[in-house]
Amino acid sequence: MPVSTSMMVEKRLCRVQAKYISSGTLVSGYEIHHGITAAKSACPPLFKVVERNGKKVKYNDGASGNNGRILGTYIHGLFDGPEFRRGFLNRVRAKKGWPALPKATVFSPDAQIDRLASLVRKNIDMDYLYKILNKEGM
Repeated sequence: MPVSTSMMVEKRLCRVQAKYISSGTLVSGYEIHHGITAAKSACPPLFKVVERNGKKVKYNDGASGNNGRILGTYIHGLFDGPEFRRGFLNRVRAKKGWPALPKATVFSPDAQIDRLASLVRKNIDMDYLYKILNKEGM
């Protein structure tokens, strides 16, 4: 990435809302970092942060490298929002020549974890796994 980061003493921890510049999609997340990053060359920002901890702000965040294949940002939780996540996945799909996925539906991480756990239970000898875990825990 064509950026330089300076470490700071104070840690920034805050909730933010931002607009993804290329699509205008509103994203929510949080920043948690000790650094300040600046672009070393002409590198357009990815996001315009519009709110921090409930207060209106205006500053740019993020950078892109390797012809848009690498994205960097201080905003954590970007993929929690279905609109940004689906847009991101559809851009990757388009580059691979795959059709776009339909508009995002409601995503429940808990439901997906339950689905994964059910799949694991159906395909693994759970009694044997518990036996191994109990021996390891002794």
